[in-house]
Amino acid sequence: MADARWPGQPISFGALRAGLGRPPLWLVVWAVEVLLALAPALMLHGWLTGALEHRYEPGSLLANLGPYFRFDHRQEIDRLDDATGAVGAALAILAILFGAFSAGGWLQVFLERTEGHSLRRFFLGGARYFWRFLRLALVTVLALAFLSWLVHGPAWKTIVLKGLCRVPANDVDRLETFTSEWSAFLVRGAQQGVYALAVGLLLVWGDYTRTRLALHDTASALWAGICTAFTMLRHPVRTLRPFAASAPGCSRAPSRARSRTAPGSRASGSCSRWRRSR
Repeated sequence: MADARWPGQPISFGALRAGLGRPPLWLVVWAVEVLLALAPALMLHGWLTGALEHRYEPGSLLANLGPYFRFDHRQEIDRLDDATGAVGAALAILAILFGAFSAGGWLQVFLERTEGHSLRRFFLGGARYFWRFLRLALVTVLALAFLSWLVHGPAWKTIVLKGLCRVPANDVDRLETFTSEWSAFLVRGAQQGVYALAVGLLLVWGDYTRTRLALHDTASALWAGICTAFTMLRHPVRTLRPFAASAPGCSRAPSRARSRTAPGSRASGSCSRWRRSR
């Protein structure tokens, strides 16, 4: 479906143009992300300044710290990793919170289709949808943990390695049972490919679920996620095609997904009728 403001162009391109045309919004988002990344960067910079000062030839560690440096400072590096890991975990939580807020702000700006006061509308939208998008973010994190357990945990080892590939239980980590390294490489590559595909589909599902929450103005993130999954199963090409619009040869692919999640559409009506029947 094309955007009425830019005839002949997909909605995704119109949204990108609208975002680039509002520098205050993406500058605010960029500034917050830089501030979040600044704390661990300053910790590492401060430690490296003290460790390298007047002890090594200038330029000798420019490309790589080297094994001798890492061995000499192994204890300090371990403590630095623990400290930055703790700080990074706290900053990751803040990043999730800000992501839920900024997603609501962007959707508010795009869906209103009005001009002026974009920064004000951004903050209003972030506050309006924050708790709904935060619940959706928690559901996404749980789904990612479940996917990791399936693909990188006991499920993959039991079903694929032991069941399909006939790998002994004591060799599921090293894969030395295969007759060639190429076979082990293909199995590992298939594992990573399945995980990447699953994560990509989950992120697409999250984008559509947030859009559905904003368009329908509903409070249940779980119900919106179920309806979104139903829509994606019924129309996989139409829902996934907009995310491939930037690929070569797909630049003019229309985006029909929004019509499928808008009120009154067939998929939306199916979910609404099922909910009323309950």
